[in-house]
Amino acid sequence: MTSNDTGNAADATEPLAELTANLKPMNTPIEVAQCSGIKVGTLARWRSMGIGPRFVKIGRTVHYPKEEIVRCLSENIYQSAGEAREGTRHEDPEDLRLRRRDQRRRVHRRVPRRTDTGTSAPTGPENRHDTGGTQGTRP
Repeated sequence: MTSNDTGNAADATEPLAELTANLKPMNTPIEVAQCSGIKVGTLARWRSMGIGPRFVKIGRTVHYPKEEIVRCLSENIYQSAGEAREGTRHEDPEDLRLRRRDQRRRVHRRVPRRTDTGTSAPTGPENRHDTGGTQGTRP
């Protein structure tokens, strides 16, 4: 290691010193959000995508080990945007393509209206959905 390498390592851990001091050994997403400024929703999205700090799930409760939070954040300290782009590049382009496809599936798509002109039933909003029962009638 050169003197520049040790200086960069010290620079990388310095911003995380206060975070490390404030974290408990195991932290909930709310505690991580309060200490780090990362939103709870961002942590949830990272968990679903398989990125970000590794976590422990006990029942329904998610916990982040202190070491994993510090490791994840220290791996993502960059000098420039170009360096950050290189750091986030996926090894497998197929993996990235599948993740993008999954994200596109969540988008709501409109279903076009049917235009049946051969039927005698009106095509207004009252007949658009089949209720499956006898609404409005009493036995």
